Amino acid sequence: MFAYFNEVNYTAKTKDDGGLKVKGSISYRCKYKKYFENNSSWAYSPPSDNVWLNLTDKLPKPKVSMDPAAGVVTVGERVRINCTANYSADRSRLYRQGNENPIDTREVSGSERSIIFNITDPDPTDGGDYTCDFVKTVKEKEYISPRSDPVHLTVKEIPVVKPPTPKNQSWRKGWLIKIVAGCAAVITVILLLGLAWFCLHKKNAVASRSGHNDPNAAEPDVVYASLRTAALNRGGIARSLKAATPTANPDACVYVVMKIRSGLREEDPPDGE
Repeated sequence: MFAYFNEVNYTAKTKDDGGLKVKGSISYRCKYKKYFENNSSWAYSPPSDNVWLNLTDKLPKPKVSMDPAAGVVTVGERVRINCTANYSADRSRLYRQGNENPIDTREVSGSERSIIFNITDPDPTDGGDYTCDFVKTVKEKEYISPRSDPVHLTVKEIPVVKPPTPKNQSWRKGWLIKIVAGCAAVITVILLLGLAWFCLHKKNAVASRSGHNDPNAAEPDVVYASLRTAALNRGGIARSLKAATPTANPDACVYVVMKIRSGLREEDPPDGE
């Protein structure tokens, strides 16, 4: 590999455009030569000291940072996550804890080494650990870097501040509760008394109906009366009794039982009958 000196600073630069294919450590050194026209000959310098190049197919792990640095925001505040590498890449991907697939992917230009991911209008469900990686394609083969160390995001809800309650309103509220409780107690007592009266009245009504229907109950208002034999003889009733009972004494006093119903009254027979 040859390169020409720069006439100003006496340096030469060269590069390998993807020709390196062997992994491992490779050493490089250089020397220069000069042509002398007076004798048409070349003079060569001794070789330089070695420089070592470590060739690997693994991309270094990127670094990640967050803005705000504390990682604590309230609902709706914008969050920026910055993923940085020290090499060129084709794209960068952002991951959230619990998701194997990336939640965002950004294309990287040839000169970019840092990519910013924006989280707009976050809520508490967006909280957690975030990581990123880089993807580089060389001759149609993809190389993926390890994921970065995590940064943690916490999204807090906006606290709701209740206005203070004035003392006079608190006093009124306490008395109102006491009044309502007292009224409820009075209404409860009245309802219980009414229920007790209703049950007692119903019990008495049932007992009264049972007394009228009981055949063994005592006959109310029983009146014993005597009938004069003369009146019976005159009406032919005594003769009928004598015919029915020959041994009966026609002059004996006959007793009958009469039931007096409310509102009805028998007229006394006139004297002499």
